[in-house]
Amino acid sequence: MLIVISGMPGSGKSTLARALANALHLPLLSRDEIYSGLYLTSSDQHSLPSALTSEMASDLASDLAQPANTALRLGAHSLLSAGVSVIIEAAFQQKLWSVVLEFLLPLAETRVIRCVIDPAIALQRMIQRLDQFPEQRAAHGDAQYISERVGKVTPLAVFDPVSLDVPTIDVETTDGYRPSLDTVVSFVTTQRFGA
Repeated sequence: MLIVISGMPGSGKSTLARALANALHLPLLSRDEIYSGLYLTSSDQHSLPSALTSEMASDLASDLAQPANTALRLGAHSLLSAGVSVIIEAAFQQKLWSVVLEFLLPLAETRVIRCVIDPAIALQRMIQRLDQFPEQRAAHGDAQYISERVGKVTPLAVFDPVSLDVPTIDVETTDGYRPSLDTVVSFVTTQRFGA
């Protein structure tokens, strides 16, 4: 299975992805964690992420060819090709990512879990996270530290959620999960086993 967890930045998708990976005992590929890995192993940390240009070129948009995105795509492809179910987590906006996700669909049964939240709450979460973990700012910038802590309008309100022709569930993540984590697990496992 391919389980895609998406949502705007600050929507709680990383936390939900980790909880789901633990509940299902599945590997998790997180774009933010890949960015952090690149940052921690780079010899020139100050130039990230602007220096993440594509040496692993593809015919996709330049954003998708950045090493973190390439690693996510190739990692998911490798695991699925080997018969390993995997959870992948990133913002996955429709216009940019649909071509990548559709490339993976023939390899596995796919389920999409979309984290939904009020953009203002997501923005506050992002600022709190970036205040608390400065290495995340260095690793992938987060819109120039939320335009120097909200000096400008952010793009969250125009987030374009991923939409694929596969079973999809929306999870409201403002305070816990609605529906519950157990329901999300059932969404994945019931669909998988046809129960």
